[in-house]
Amino acid sequence: MNEPNEAHLFSKYPLLYQGHDRKSLSNLMQFGFTCGDGWFRVVDEFSATAEQVIAKMQQAGMPRKNLPKAVQVKEKFGGLRIYIANAAGTGIGELVVETEQKAAETCMRCGAPGSLRQPGYWVTLCNGCYVQEHG
Repeated sequence: MNEPNEAHLFSKYPLLYQGHDRKSLSNLMQFGFTCGDGWFRVVDEFSATAEQVIAKMQQAGMPRKNLPKAVQVKEKFGGLRIYIANAAGTGIGELVVETEQKAAETCMRCGAPGSLRQPGYWVTLCNGCYVQEHG
């Protein structure tokens, strides 16, 4: 994902992406969002909902270190993968599943409706981006 999109997500959702600016083997968000910009809208929508859930937990008195947080957002085998720590029992796990399914129908390059393809490797693209990249 490009730098302006990453900066937007990191600044708009500080609870979800806490620790992204610290080097840590347990939080790979230090490497940013390793997925295409076409999924920006999908990730932004997920982040907004997850941030609301986390903010309510914080307001209820949960210590910041125990709050759910994203530890990695990436593309793998043509699909979006979102990994969250401390998410058990919060509903965020179900939100992750819905978001990954939505991304599976969204072009990872441009954000148009897309599908999983295998032109030698797995990728989720719309018809236009597929033709542009693979002829």
